[in-house]
Amino acid sequence: MAKAKILGLIIDAAAEIPECARLATILDASRFKQPGRRRIKLELAHVQAIVAEAIKRNRISLALGTALQFETTLRQRDVIGEWGVGTYRVGC
Repeated sequence: MAKAKILGLIIDAAAEIPECARLATILDASRFKQPGRRRIKLELAHVQAIVAEAIKRNRISLALGTALQFETTLRQRDVIGEWGVGTYRVGC
């Protein structure tokens, strides 16, 4: 929650900077292409099979993550996180 508060303060401060207002106007008019809708829907039977196989192979985190994604409709990156270049820091 503290991060959200800090972000709000930064956004409020940036609103008073003329260059930020110009950038906001430009970005507001921008439209970005969205990926197409999926043609195949993940069904409960699929999830049950994946979870059962993951448990059988002792991949409990895979079973839990799959079940959470399906039941909460969260994206995979929201459930397990995302790794990328420079995203891992030791000691943080």
